[in-house]
Amino acid sequence: MMKSLHAMGMVWEPDRSERTALGELLGRAKDHGSPDATASLAAAFGAWVSSLDFDDDVVVTTVPASRARPNRLVGALGVAAAAALGVPHERVVTRRGGPPVRDTPLAQRAAILRQACFAVTADVADRHVVVVDDVVLSGSTLRHVGGLLHQVGASRVSYLVAARSRLNGELAK
Repeated sequence: MMKSLHAMGMVWEPDRSERTALGELLGRAKDHGSPDATASLAAAFGAWVSSLDFDDDVVVTTVPASRARPNRLVGALGVAAAAALGVPHERVVTRRGGPPVRDTPLAQRAAILRQACFAVTADVADRHVVVVDDVVLSGSTLRHVGGLLHQVGASRVSYLVAARSRLNGELAK
C-alpha cells in the first residue's frame, strides 16, 4: 500500500458501472483529448491540491507517458499542482521506451515497467518528491517510480492523482 497516495476523487460510482462526474471529465480529457476538459480538470486539481498540507520544499513531477500514447493531461495536472504549491514543475523522471502500461494485464505490468526504462534525471537527494498522475488503477506504475526515487535518495515520496479507479471491483491501495 502507498501511504502517501492522495486522490481527488473516483472514476466510477460505488457498486455501479457508471462514471462519476469526475470520471466523465477524465474520459473527455484523457481518452478524447478535449482541451476544455483538460483545462477544467487541471483547474479543479490545482484547487484541490492547494487544500492539502505539504512542506514548503517539495519537488513536483509527473509520471512520464509512453511515446506511443502521449498524455497531455498528466502534464497539465503536474503544472497545476506545482502552481498550487508555489513550486516549479520539474521533469525528474523520464521514460525512454516501452509500450503503454494502461492496457497491460496486471501479471505483465512489472515486465512492462522494466522495459519502459524509467530513469531519475534530477538530483532529488534528501528532497520530498510529489509524483502526479491522472488515474491510479493498480498503483504499479506509481510504486515503480517511487521506488526509483527512493533509490536515488529522495527522503519522501507522495503521490497525487486526479482519480482512483477499480480493478476487479476493488480500489487501488
